[in-house]
Amino acid sequence: MAGPIRCKKCKQMFSFNGMPPDACPDCMARREAMLAQVREMVKDNPGISPQVVSQKTGVPVPVIVKYISQGLA
Repeated sequence: MAGPIRCKKCKQMFSFNGMPPDACPDCMARREAMLAQVREMVKDNPGISPQVVSQKTGVPVPVIVKYISQGLA
């Protein structure tokens, strides 16, 4: 199934092929960039708190906690 859908994050309309994603390509790219920042910060600073990661990267604490709890960072 393919066609236009609305991004759940920014509400922008976008087209897709296959299974519909939960976000548009722009929001997906921003999400991946945030995850990369968090991963690098956690890897380079074992034991760093989510609050400090947030201060240094600008990624919100709840997003950091979600990445860590899902084993992504």
